[in-house]
Amino acid sequence: KTFWSFDDEATAPLHGFKDAHDYYTRSSARQFLPDIATQTLILHARDDPFMTPDVLPTPGEISASTTLEISDHGGHVGFVGGTWPWNPRYWLEQRIPAFLARQFS
Repeated sequence: KTFWSFDDEATAPLHGFKDAHDYYTRSSARQFLPDIATQTLILHARDDPFMTPDVLPTPGEISASTTLEISDHGGHVGFVGGTWPWNPRYWLEQRIPAFLARQFS
């Protein structure tokens, strides 16, 4: 009925993890965020149906090289705006090149 229960019953044991908590803890990139040295952009939407608010890193968990941007809307890898479906605007297609342009200018 939930991703947690599926991961607890199927994903974790199939891949050698003790349970869902062990799977999420050991598979998460969160533990590496303080050590990022390369300029990095992390984008996340609060309404992502696959990620609970608990997965959001706090400013104290990221390195000085990391920019964390959290939007209220965007869903899971969505960030679609515009007059959908006739004229969609994919926010990521604008935000990522703008971030990279700032890094290389």
